[in-house]
Amino acid sequence: MQTTPAAGVIDLDVPDTPRARRRRADRRPTLAASLLVAAALLPAGDARPAAPAAAVISVRAEHARSVRLDGDVVYLLTDASAESYRLSDGARRWSVSVSDQALLVHADAERVVLAGSASLVGLDGATGAEVWRRNGYAFVPDGDAAASGVALAWAPTTQMRLAGIDIRTGDVRWTLPAPDGGPRVVLAAGGEVQIADVEQDGTLRLRAAGSAAPVYTVRLDLPGSVNRLDVAGGRVLTAVYSHGAMRGFTVFDLATGRPLWRPPDGPDGGMWWCGRTLCSMTGLSTSGLDPDTGRERWRLYGWSLLTPLDDRHLLATRNSADPDRGGLVLDTGTGRVLQTIEGWDVVGTVAWPGVLVARRDATSGGGALVARLDAATGAATPLGHASQWTASARCVASARYLACLHDRLSVWRLPRGIRP
Repeated sequence: MQTTPAAGVIDLDVPDTPRARRRRADRRPTLAASLLVAAALLPAGDARPAAPAAAVISVRAEHARSVRLDGDVVYLLTDASAESYRLSDGARRWSVSVSDQALLVHADAERVVLAGSASLVGLDGATGAEVWRRNGYAFVPDGDAAASGVALAWAPTTQMRLAGIDIRTGDVRWTLPAPDGGPRVVLAAGGEVQIADVEQDGTLRLRAAGSAAPVYTVRLDLPGSVNRLDVAGGRVLTAVYSHGAMRGFTVFDLATGRPLWRPPDGPDGGMWWCGRTLCSMTGLSTSGLDPDTGRERWRLYGWSLLTPLDDRHLLATRNSADPDRGGLVLDTGTGRVLQTIEGWDVVGTVAWPGVLVARRDATSGGGALVARLDAATGAATPLGHASQWTASARCVASARYLACLHDRLSVWRLPRGIRP
């Protein structure tokens, strides 16, 4: 269905027929995707007194779900519509209605890709007009392999049959059958996306997202079947789950496939990569483990959320609704506290040492000052002032702009010399 630049409807769950276009109400939940939002606070006294810039645009965005920046254009997805705004003058370029719970998969000047519960639709980035549609495909979380030009989706019939959908044309570039008895996962790290398959005999294949061609193969010395795996830093982390509970972890050497170590008792809070360290949670404490031996490098009590800022730094926060949660910046390898942080609410993360933060302004009727904070020094640079700030606010930044969702979409032009 073709849309006009001003308005239109993109129905993601049904084919584009006259009968189908009348069906707007029955929508199944989609795979959830959200912006990475950490929570932490940094010293209030370190903010520079410079006046923040005025917003380039500020428009109502109730029930906003995601935002993307590309050049001088911003793309917004809410529960009801997908929209595009020109940042040079704040004008709306186009708006189309979408099915409830749609997902913004990809956005750039040429193509915007939306996903429903069982379809993907490609829109013209300049006009919002529908260019292509693939029904029966469910988008895979972390499956925006933009560098390879594809979106990864579960193909019709079975959820383990994977397909690579060309972002520009909607063509199916490749399809992979289900692996023989093992798990299949999508690995996304540093902008690179790979596909990992484990066969019943323990053979692990890493595939390039653009072509699905194998780029690395090794046979893991598995004691049995596995349900989950992750690959980082030349190590493979596998996990076995039974009846919804974790039954055991094993760490393998990616080069040889041999097991390096297994924890005697599985952590009740799980295990995950924290940069070059493995994080393990048990009860109210989180430990940093040597990925080669399992030796505990450090232990942290009372901090339930740990977010890698890069390979060497972690952001530790508490799981609390209080906007003044406090936080720490840690050295990933040693657990040493590099920065004790308070007075700011972190609303997004960017390249180290940048952190996007906000501080409520009691004199502005619910507004907030938004800033970029240097996590290494604690110094903050004001970037903008937002009204009607909400506890769920979240922000992203590009090389030139900062965009925040807080019941409104506000976008500020970044001062020169600010590295996002």
